[in-house]
Amino acid sequence: MSIKAFGSFEFNKNINMTESSFDITKIAVKHKLGIKLGGNAASYLIKPITGCEEKLPYELLDDPMDVNAQCLFSGDNIEVSVNGKRVDTGESLRSRLFRIQQFFMETIEKVHVDKIVLNINIEIGDEFETLEININDISEILINMYESEGNWTPSIRLIINS
Repeated sequence: MSIKAFGSFEFNKNINMTESSFDITKIAVKHKLGIKLGGNAASYLIKPITGCEEKLPYELLDDPMDVNAQCLFSGDNIEVSVNGKRVDTGESLRSRLFRIQQFFMETIEKVHVDKIVLNINIEIGDEFETLEININDISEILINMYESEGNWTPSIRLIINS
């Protein structure tokens, strides 16, 4: 099963969504993340988010060439292979989550995002927990969740405030 990570960037003022999209993409690449924004994200993931001018839907990916977030959100020491070839980098979960946290922190700071919703490993019909957290706590909270789940990827919705 592939791990999906998606959600929305939420703004409280009228911004230029096109310029903000370019800025967010640059920040994602800087932090070695892939990202699809707006209508480029998988439609079944973003359908509930579309139609609101203050929200920009996104889908977070392993890298610019990938279609999911399997390598980003797999637990520690879990090898991800495709056709018998290992595709994950072996980077620790803590390091990967810190990169994601840094990406979100920079996005909030430079693009003036007020709130970020991040859904991890959620599919239609899944039960999941929703946590409202501070931007500085993302990686630590997720590390604790992985530990409580026996290193399995949790199904969670994070509402991230600056």
